[in-house]
Parts: sequence; structure tokens; C-alpha cells
Amino acid sequence: MNTQNELRILVVGDTGVGKTLFLRRLRHAMMPEKDDFNSTWGPTVGYYVEVILTKRQQRFQYSSQSSNENSSVAFIELGGNRNFGRSGQFPISLMSFGGVIFVYDRNNANSAIGLSQWYEDLKNYGIVGNSGGAKVMLLETVLTPENSFSMGNNNWLPDELVGSYLEEKAKKSSFCQRSIEKIWNSSFSRINMLKLSVSDFQQQQQQQQQCSLRLRISILLFHLISRFEGLLLFIVAVILFGPSQQSLPFHRPSVTESLMTITGDVNSIVTLEACPLYDQLQFEAAAVESVMSFIGSLRST
Repeated sequence: MNTQNELRILVVGDTGVGKTLFLRRLRHAMMPEKDDFNSTWGPTVGYYVEVILTKRQQRFQYSSQSSNENSSVAFIELGGNRNFGRSGQFPISLMSFGGVIFVYDRNNANSAIGLSQWYEDLKNYGIVGNSGGAKVMLLETVLTPENSFSMGNNNWLPDELVGSYLEEKAKKSSFCQRSIEKIWNSSFSRINMLKLSVSDFQQQQQQQQQCSLRLRISILLFHLISRFEGLLLFIVAVILFGPSQQSLPFHRPSVTESLMTITGDVNSIVTLEACPLYDQLQFEAAAVESVMSFIGSLRST
């Protein structure tokens, strides 16, 4: 059970949206003496637990009704596989949570759409979607600065690790390998320019009259491809598990519908947009106060 001095917060979202980096940024903000970026890390397999002390000396002002100096929060991050059944790697049905943080990448519209499935899964377990359920926070991450564009393998690394990553890569890679990777990254970057961000859909909805023709066509193609992909996955799921399967819905919601599902939850209290994960100082300035406010609201109940 959650107590005043020990809270459990579930962190969910698709693979690659920055959940682990978010937790490491937050821990470094709370405990700057810890070196949280001395090694690289891959995608979370199963689950990852980060226990963070939330008592802070005057650096950040946030409201919390707990005066216990040993107050801590256990953030439990789930890998992007959404496998909670008997064969799953995390016993979600056996635990209670004070809050849930839904995470998506601002520059990856599919990650926002995926939140609707995360929400439905957690709703089926009674964690969200009811008046007595966990409180909800929606977190939009920004993994790279808007004025930069890089499709190398270091694209998801925080700034603290880029230098060591490049040095290590230069030692291990031959000239031939580097040439092939350069050609591949150059080709992939051209294709990736067509990717749509969440802000593109918001812009298209708010300014339909002024929206450029290129953006309208891109959004239309995205919807067509998304529906076709969803239909194929649904057919495969029916073939494998039968018509009664519930793992994949026939209708795939839009970006706007998915985000409204989260913000429309009866216990949705905080929405943090454009959280910069690429830099520690910018993260602390933009995000820590909102996160601490969310934690404070959990302690006050």
C-alpha cells in the first residue's frame, strides 16, 4: 500500500519516449551528488524501479504536506510491451499506485496514439478511470533541441554521454563501417523528414484554414497508413487468438482522441508539455516544479 512517506508512481509509455531518461534527470535534480550519466542504457525490458528522495533543500519550491525528511517516491517504469497477464514480467494486479505518469514523445505522433492502449490496459485493472483510482499526469517529452536534427545512433543520448559515445564508437568502428553508417543515416534522415509530430496535428486542428497543403497531405497519408496498419494487426490478432481477442482494438484513435482520453480522466491533474530531456538545467527549470506539485497532490490525499 501507499503511505504518506512512501508513494508508488507508475510510469508508462511506448519504447523510446524517454521514460528512463526522465527518471534519471529527476533523480539527478533531487540528488545532484549522484552521477546518473556515467554509463549508457538501453530500452527497458520488463520494468525499472527508481526510488527518489523528494525532500529538497531550498533549491526548488514545491508544495507538499509531508514534513518527514525521509519521504521517498518509488517510480516504477514499465517497458513498452504492455504485457500484464500471467505470462507478463510485472505483477501489476498485485500492487496499488498513488499516481500514473503517461509519457509520449512530442516528435513521435505514434507514441501519443499508443497512450490510449496503455490507458485501457490500466483501466481494466482498476488503476485509472474511476474516482478512487490513481491520479494522472500527462508528460510530453522533447528528446532533442528543435534547432538540431541528427539521425545517428546517439540521437537518444543525453548531452552528458554524447562525447564518450563518439569516442568509443570511433575506436570500435572501421572506416568502411563508418562510411556505410554515414550513407544509411543520410538516407534515413530524408525519409524521417516526413515524420509528423504531435504539434503538427494540434496545428492542423486549430488552424485548418491556414494549414499548409504539404502538412494536410502528410496528415492524410499518416491517417491512411495508420488505419491500414491497425487493420492488419487486428486481423493477425484475430487469426492468432480468435474473434474474442481484446489485445488490439479494431478502431485506432487519433492523436487528439488519445491525449483527450488521458486528460479527460476523472483524476487527471497535471499536464506537462515540451519537457526538455536533452539538457539537465533546462529540465530542472521546466519540469521539476510540476513533477513535485504532482507528488505533493498525492501526499495530500
